[in-house]
Amino acid sequence: EKSLASQADSGLTEVWQDPDGNLAQVVAFDVANGKAVQHDIVADSAQGLTGDAMMPTVLLDELDALEGNAATDKGSVTSQKAGSFTVLNHVDELKYVSVYTVDAQGRIGTAEVTVDGDLSATAVFTYSLTAEAKAAFAKLK
Repeated sequence: EKSLASQADSGLTEVWQDPDGNLAQVVAFDVANGKAVQHDIVADSAQGLTGDAMMPTVLLDELDALEGNAATDKGSVTSQKAGSFTVLNHVDELKYVSVYTVDAQGRIGTAEVTVDGDLSATAVFTYSLTAEAKAAFAKLK
């Protein structure tokens, strides 16, 4: 909820990298105009999104889905140490594990996603519009 509040107050930039550390995707929300963008760096394309497509909302929806499907044993949420939590989810026979860290303000700070034990992506969440976000919006035009 603190992540959502910060996104609504100051915007949000999600910078995603591939397993080799290469910039792969930028997703950003500009609170000033109420618009969001997804810039696929690899495909060199950008598309407009709604603010609901940003990670805080997506994560809350994922957690709600896990809670609603508790009887199917398809996923779980655990916290092994203060400041981080792990979401385990099974989709189409694949095991997804997302480890999130929480910053000093109680917001999502980073994410690391593995699929069947292999690193898939990492992300850093900044609660403002960064240079990467501004470039993504420029690509949208």
